[in-house]
Amino acid sequence: MLLHGWGFDAEILRPLARAFPAEFNVSMPDVPGYGMDGDCTLPAIGNALAPAHDCVIVGWSLGGNVAIDLASRYPHRVRALALLCCSPSFLKRPHWPCGLDRDALIGLRAALAEDPQLALREFAGWCAMGERSVKQSRLALLAGVRPDLAGSGNLQRGLKMLQDLDQRMCLARVQCPVLMLFAGEDRLVPIETADFCAGLSDRVQAEVVDACGHGMPISLPGSVAARVSRFVGQ
Repeated sequence: MLLHGWGFDAEILRPLARAFPAEFNVSMPDVPGYGMDGDCTLPAIGNALAPAHDCVIVGWSLGGNVAIDLASRYPHRVRALALLCCSPSFLKRPHWPCGLDRDALIGLRAALAEDPQLALREFAGWCAMGERSVKQSRLALLAGVRPDLAGSGNLQRGLKMLQDLDQRMCLARVQCPVLMLFAGEDRLVPIETADFCAGLSDRVQAEVVDACGHGMPISLPGSVAARVSRFVGQ
């Protein structure tokens, strides 16, 4: 199950889905509130996406936080997690210096309220920063943003969720193996997060992928799929 990030719907992960070997049965649900109607609070998202059978969940950014929640709520249905450019706490907190400053998300929320279309375009640019081809990655990300969500309120609620979210203890208690892939040039999730996440649990395997940014699963779908496939096959 592939879960997309904030501001996008499932189609943004289509290249990643195609990169997995044929023996994988890949599903790409829209996260409720992003591409489909529904409450976009974390409990409501978990209820809507509850896996019906044994699965591996691959979550990008906000989708990774949804994946952590699903693994903690349905431990017997989640065989492994692969979290891409994801942090259990996107903001800095006590004993967690690797997050964003609070002002960064507050600024994005203000920009979204003033000009939603421009804010989404700027966010796509942030995701593309650090990629081998920033222009190409930005165009691919821009093609995947959901401007029709701008007036729904769900984008604002999603940012508020990221602002409040602290899943460090939740990740530490996850029972299945966890692969966390961090982008070496990510401007939203610093690579220092890798060491902090690996320290939360011996089930967490953290790796850094060089020369890419927050849009890693879109810019490097083959590399990401290969790493996840190897991890699942261990």
